[in-house]
Amino acid sequence: SPLPQETADLALKADATLMGAFGLPEFDNWAPEKRPERGLLALRKLLGVYGNLRPVRSYKSLLDSSPLKNNLVDGTDMIIVRELTGGIYYGTPRGIFTTAASEGGGPGETRALRYDGILGSTFAVGLEQQSWSKMRGLGSDLVQAHNGTNWHAGAEVAGPKLRGSAMQLRVGFARNQLPFGIDGRTVRESRVSGGLGLPIAFERASMDFSLQRANRSLSGSATSRESAWMLGFGIQVRP
Repeated sequence: SPLPQETADLALKADATLMGAFGLPEFDNWAPEKRPERGLLALRKLLGVYGNLRPVRSYKSLLDSSPLKNNLVDGTDMIIVRELTGGIYYGTPRGIFTTAASEGGGPGETRALRYDGILGSTFAVGLEQQSWSKMRGLGSDLVQAHNGTNWHAGAEVAGPKLRGSAMQLRVGFARNQLPFGIDGRTVRESRVSGGLGLPIAFERASMDFSLQRANRSLSGSATSRESAWMLGFGIQVRP
């Protein structure tokens, strides 16, 4: 383990913990959970170390060694406070998940990636391949089933606080090809959305409001288009 329990106990009992250099090339090919830097992150989290202070000062004798222009570096004297305990430091991708339907039709295949690495924010992208072409168009000669590729992207960020809890601001975009066409032509749809989540019940739930603008068009036609506004409301409960 990069951070044995004995080491963690000693660090908690100590008045101060000094950090030295760590890591060697021999660890480069080790599994991430076994590399020395994983122990450093665990120790920072254990001790609640909020940040480190990184002084930046220029020296005349070293100006020519800077990748920046001398006139931009000369005279620099500042301190950078780097946050260490939350957000993107400990964020990890939620991963890619895949679902597949049988060859005979159905929803097809979906791939999505969700990332919660930045504190208070979530970013997601998704791609879906629908396989409907082998299904009949509801028994109608005018309606045909098509394969479609759909994708979406969205973000949720922490907004202003309401009674001490941050509201969630959401934006998203989706582009879909509907599974059923008309007279051999496909129907495409795009949606732009915005939303707001209001925390309730001591943040154990939220009231969600959304507004979407949907646009649909028929391939090969400059006049077959329609648009609509859609208003949504829901309640999310967190167990």
